[in-house]
Amino acid sequence: MNDFILFTIEQWKVFILVLLRVSGLLFLMPFLGARTIPRQVQVAFALIISILLFPVLPQKIFQIPDTLGGYFVGAFMEFSLGVLMGAALFVYFTAFQMAGYLIGTSIGFALANVIDPLTQQQSSIFGQLFFLFATLIFLMVDGHHIMIRSLAQTFDLIPLGAMVFRKSVVDMFSAHFFGTIFIVGLRISAPVLVALLLASIAMGFMARTVPEMNIFIIGFALRIFVGFFLVIYLVPHLARIMGTLTEQMDRDLSTLLRLLSPT
Repeated sequence: MNDFILFTIEQWKVFILVLLRVSGLLFLMPFLGARTIPRQVQVAFALIISILLFPVLPQKIFQIPDTLGGYFVGAFMEFSLGVLMGAALFVYFTAFQMAGYLIGTSIGFALANVIDPLTQQQSSIFGQLFFLFATLIFLMVDGHHIMIRSLAQTFDLIPLGAMVFRKSVVDMFSAHFFGTIFIVGLRISAPVLVALLLASIAMGFMARTVPEMNIFIIGFALRIFVGFFLVIYLVPHLARIMGTLTEQMDRDLSTLLRLLSPT
């Protein structure tokens, strides 16, 4: 702690750049970036991780710009690098939220929305439920360890102020990451959507064979019952799905860092 207090001006410059890279990632994480989390807590986590990483960073990161303008450009690049990593991680949580939205809409809960504390926008009840499931499972499968390890590896691959933003990074976000949201969301929700479709077909046959039956009232209750039953059945499998996605997340982060690397 005394060494931290006795930092030189050059060391403080480096530490601030490290802090900005860490902050860009942490402030976009689902369990730390939400607006319900006090800013003091977010800043404290960023400071703690930066202090822990700083003594073990490679010496080559200590090449910082000499001019004030260059330093501000480097600071912006460091924060942007953290934000890009956070956005890449956030994709997989958004896929779970999309799956919940599709399920909730199919069951008939499209009008029952809540305020998402992360985005302050209206969100589906099931979307918020699956988002919380994804967050809990992510912590259970040590996804936060992958996040911190990837963050530490960035300083080996990308020295401070050396990030190179290529067109391939835009292509990766626009094609791979956004495609992952829809593909994973549909895969998670597919069993429930197919079952509800079959239930709707069955109710259609019932309406034709028994016209006196109030199929609208019965159908609404049946869809809720089938939907809740299948969601309860699906929950135990979410851990396996998130475990697979965590491995893919690790590979995608490595690919993203290589694209941003100057070499």
